[in-house]
Amino acid sequence: MKTAKQTTQDDIITALREQARRIEGAKRPEGGTVVSTGCDDLDRLFPENGIRRGSLIEWHGKGQGSGAGSLALITARQACADGGALVVIDREGTFFPPSALSLGIDRERLVVVRPANARDELWAIDQSLRCEAVSAVWGYVERLAARSFRRLQLSAEAGSGVGLFVRPLAMLGQPSWSDVRLLVEPLPAGGRSPQFRVEIVRCHIGRAGSSAAFEVDEAGPEKAGAIVRKVSHETRALHLDSQLAHSAGAYRKTGTE
Repeated sequence: MKTAKQTTQDDIITALREQARRIEGAKRPEGGTVVSTGCDDLDRLFPENGIRRGSLIEWHGKGQGSGAGSLALITARQACADGGALVVIDREGTFFPPSALSLGIDRERLVVVRPANARDELWAIDQSLRCEAVSAVWGYVERLAARSFRRLQLSAEAGSGVGLFVRPLAMLGQPSWSDVRLLVEPLPAGGRSPQFRVEIVRCHIGRAGSSAAFEVDEAGPEKAGAIVRKVSHETRALHLDSQLAHSAGAYRKTGTE
């Protein structure tokens, strides 16, 4: 008789095998190939001008409204442009598929795995990264022991996929085997689209410290989904001036001096 743990692992394996069969025959680039995030200016922040296949990327933010999760998902979408699957690891059950689809994620290549505990979560990430049919693995990852982190890094190299881990700010001080660690901070709304500051706080090669402001246009091209674009200082100033003018007009209409 199977235990609950064995049943969970069997379910995960079945889901991954079914997904692999659906995309069987797709030719995946080998590890080391650099793919775009979908935004040239965001690519330039990375030491290799994009995301290297077979690597791990950490997106650190404060809470789920930081923008780290959305930017990582959009990057995962681009990593899957080769036809591979996107595996979402959702142990907490907070992942909302309709929101991901609105960002342009292909529902036909999306696999959501909900492990029962931390051990199964690590196992699911490891197996997904090793699977050659998987182009990207995305998930909220809080604590990760150095040995486990190294294991996942080797798995990513073996499978040539990209691991995109959304992590809390407190984990920035912990050891890491990721190629790049990013800090994502929300900026005051400068327009209708949410804006964020993205900084490279650590990278395996090159120099850290590069940063820029970006906005996510969730009403991007219908088929492509949300797009990321850089926000210049002039653009932000224009947005803020517009907001101030609107506020001043509303202030005058109240008749208050």
